[in-house]
Amino acid sequence: MGGWNCEGITKHLPVLSSLVSDIEPDTEILCLSELKCDISETITADNHLPEYMLTASTRDMYIEDTCERIRKATRNQEGGTATVMKPNLFKSSRTADIKTDRIVLQTIKDDKLNLIIGSVYMPTDGDQKKYQDMCTTVIEEVTKYKEKETEVILIGDMNIQEGHSPKRRAMFRSMADTLNLVIHT
Repeated sequence: MGGWNCEGITKHLPVLSSLVSDIEPDTEILCLSELKCDISETITADNHLPEYMLTASTRDMYIEDTCERIRKATRNQEGGTATVMKPNLFKSSRTADIKTDRIVLQTIKDDKLNLIIGSVYMPTDGDQKKYQDMCTTVIEEVTKYKEKETEVILIGDMNIQEGHSPKRRAMFRSMADTLNLVIHT
């Protein structure tokens, strides 16, 4: 299991393909953040990964107005998250219906696993309300799908570097504590 803030999936397709096939061939789940693409470009990414299943969430997916969606597709894309998963795990997974490009959440339940895996891309700017709103969304969505024995793994760009305010780091810590997560950096 791993994660990568790819900062643009389409421009890094050869690297992504090499990452899962050559560098880390035993990786069963890879969480991607900051895809910077529209949903049609994720199909291209999926085609570069024939041994994996890609589940993506991009900003344009949630625009209902067709004209606005087309306009958005012609601009620089931002955000976006995805999981890349081996087919045997994908068959036992279910994707949560969350209307944001900042998280893909999947439950995997079979004879061996009871897991929630989330690929997360937290807000980057200094807007503390946006960051807190995303923390709240993560808590609500994970709680909605979590059963008593479910393990939770969130991987991604949490945007809590040293330069960010103590308030932001406290929001992240509160979210992690609420979900009983162990933080690895």
